Amino acid sequence: DDEDDQFFELAKLATGLSEKELDQLKRPDYVTIAQYVHEMSTRPASFFLGEQQETAHDQPVQLLLPLDAAGRTLTELPLEMPALRATKVMKKLATNKQRAEFITAHCTGLMIPDLAGLTVPDWTELQERIDDFLNQPAAFFRNATSK
Repeated sequence: DDEDDQFFELAKLATGLSEKELDQLKRPDYVTIAQYVHEMSTRPASFFLGEQQETAHDQPVQLLLPLDAAGRTLTELPLEMPALRATKVMKKLATNKQRAEFITAHCTGLMIPDLAGLTVPDWTELQERIDDFLNQPAAFFRNATSK
């Protein structure tokens, strides 16, 4: 749950360095790596796939890396807008993590354990799209031909 610990673990993954090797880095070098990891981990998958930012909300999310879930290999995830009932259940959950996992699983049709197989950019892409579902009015989702 500690943000420094999370960045340290991400830095290990991103660099391939061991914990001992990372601990031996000079602080400015580690800060540079942490900034790079932060930048790369907060970008949505569409950034890496070279897609336009204005993706239609009724289009599936293209995954940066395939996801193995329920015996299938998925390269994209369809998204369904949540019903009000689902958002009421979500709001009753204790932590932000539980709420994010619940609503993401609900909107994608995945099981919560399957979410752990997503890359960070894929998770970020999903959160951006789901955030629109939760916070934008209906007019936001009209396509160009219905305006």
